[in-house]
Amino acid sequence: MKPKYTRNLTRMQFFKSADYYGMSKIYEDLYLKSSKNINVKNLIPIIKDKRNMLIAIRCIKSNIGAEVCGIDGITFTELLQRYSTEELHKLVCNLIDNYETIGIRKVFIHKNNSKLKTVGIYNAIDKLVQQMIKQVLEPYCEGKFYKHSYGFRPTRQIGEVIARCHHLVVNTRCEYCVDIDIKDFFDNVHHNRLIKQIWNIGVKDKKVLMLIKKIIKAPVNGIIQTKGLQQGSILSPFLSNIVLNEIDQWVAGQWEEFQKHCKSNKAPEEFVKELQYKKKILNPNYNPKKKVKGNIKYFRKWKSLKTGYLIRYADDFKIFTPNYKEAIKWFNGVKQFIEKRLKLEINKEKSKIVNLKKSKSNFLGFELKIINTKKKQKKRRTNVKNKSSKTKYILQVRVSKEKIREMSKEFKKSLKLIVKNPNDSVMIINRLNLKILKWQNYCKLSTYPSKDLNEVYLRNYTKINVLKKYYGILKCISMDEAKKTSKLIKEHYSEYNGVTFKSSFGGIIFPIWAIKQQKLSQRNPKVSPYIREDLIKYWYKTLTWDNSEGKQLIERYCNNKWINSLVAVHAIGLYTAQYGKCPLTDLPLSDGFEIHHKVTKASGGSDRYINLVMLNEYSHKLVHSSNKEIIQKYIKLIKNLGGKINKAYLNKLRKLLNLEPIMIMP
Repeated sequence: MKPKYTRNLTRMQFFKSADYYGMSKIYEDLYLKSSKNINVKNLIPIIKDKRNMLIAIRCIKSNIGAEVCGIDGITFTELLQRYSTEELHKLVCNLIDNYETIGIRKVFIHKNNSKLKTVGIYNAIDKLVQQMIKQVLEPYCEGKFYKHSYGFRPTRQIGEVIARCHHLVVNTRCEYCVDIDIKDFFDNVHHNRLIKQIWNIGVKDKKVLMLIKKIIKAPVNGIIQTKGLQQGSILSPFLSNIVLNEIDQWVAGQWEEFQKHCKSNKAPEEFVKELQYKKKILNPNYNPKKKVKGNIKYFRKWKSLKTGYLIRYADDFKIFTPNYKEAIKWFNGVKQFIEKRLKLEINKEKSKIVNLKKSKSNFLGFELKIINTKKKQKKRRTNVKNKSSKTKYILQVRVSKEKIREMSKEFKKSLKLIVKNPNDSVMIINRLNLKILKWQNYCKLSTYPSKDLNEVYLRNYTKINVLKKYYGILKCISMDEAKKTSKLIKEHYSEYNGVTFKSSFGGIIFPIWAIKQQKLSQRNPKVSPYIREDLIKYWYKTLTWDNSEGKQLIERYCNNKWINSLVAVHAIGLYTAQYGKCPLTDLPLSDGFEIHHKVTKASGGSDRYINLVMLNEYSHKLVHSSNKEIIQKYIKLIKNLGGKINKAYLNKLRKLLNLEPIMIMP
């Protein structure tokens, strides 16, 4: 499973909404119960909670899939317009008690490798129910999941995966890698097995289990599903982690968790009895009351343990091990476990054992290879923080050839469109620039990101020359010129002083090779966003929702004016991002605020977060005013309140509205 280029902002929006509606404490309690191995029952009242439904609405609205309809032909926005909040809550509660669905609409999507991918689209009301179930079950299951699984989990990024791989190579000296790929994982998940796994993980609510069973067995084109999870469902990624958590815990228990068990202050009685029965002589260094490294080797000798460390992203996982013999043991053991226990098949073509010193291993669109730093006395780069200078081997991460080929094809398509439609070159270049930013955000995890992306440019070098010399559509310009004409280039490429290309119609192509590598580090796996202290410390830094007045003010404003709009979703994020202050005047928003559209809807503006800003009542009127007397009136009112007007930002907002700039005297 390849990760998405863009960062999923819905996760952060969920935690903001949970804190706003007062559900964060309930989610935290579920997480703490899980960490203490306490089983949970009676989850239906929490799922049915009106606050839980409102959080689910905000999460779905900010997703692209909100505008896609199911079999009933109703989008999520249309559903919200048809029913009030109270009516929708009653409808959802009745559906949870007696769940029935019309079915799933099947859609075929072309993948990058020219294969068709089937996606199931549920009805809008079904999406809402699934999101509500997920929000309650996820905090509990997060406490049970393996600490080094990263796919479809909150606040877990790809950079942490790469940093973990480097740690295993350098610190544990694992040179061999066992690549395991499950064949058609989502299409072959056993339903009864999945329900048992949810029960064993600690969810002892039979009503919730029956509800999940009905959802995953929903008919597709009139045919009831006997196995598999629908790709496109909100619940499917979460349920896939529950399925694969069993193998995560099994692999970890073979060595990683067992190793910790051996280092405890007391030796396990099982081993002592076993050694006495076999009449074996204990290691002279062995002492049950002390932590001795020799104990691990001794137990490993007689228990035939295998050294192995697991990293999993969705259905793709790797096991790092020090030698080939143990790699074979892991490969055969994991294969048998997946086939017999999980009732799934291994993809033989993609599953293999790789010596990282001799060959490369593909993972998440990157190629991993061990490099000798002291060979030929040449320094080798790495993108991991706090690397020791004494380290002999490092893990080199490069963008895979397949990924470079995909990016170069998309780049070439955009250039062909410019040739066919030169008048629309500005629009085509803007779309290409968005792709370039996505590629750069993804490839910055590489050890040599500029080299990797430069290869994309070199593959299309001849095409660019044709556009320059033959058609005369593109021309070379310096970055200093580009920074003067484009604010985005100035923002993203302020340190770069090379050249780029400009269309004769005005569009400027972003320099694809102008990128710096990102230094990676591992976050403590015990840190969880469901614990409020960790959330504030690592993600929010400053959380302003302790102000109850501001909280009530936003709720009242959204309910009265923007209840069925995407603006209500972003109001919480805007208030938090602006630290409860107006960016124009620095006055507190708790005294009263209004949400301003930078580009009006009449001019083609939207309700997206990037197009919104939260302003003071007087500053909002100042932005829209064209009468000089009214302008002076509001300037005086703002100064009397102790506000300081940001002239540059004020005139920037007025320029977007095609209004004249305001000259403010000191």
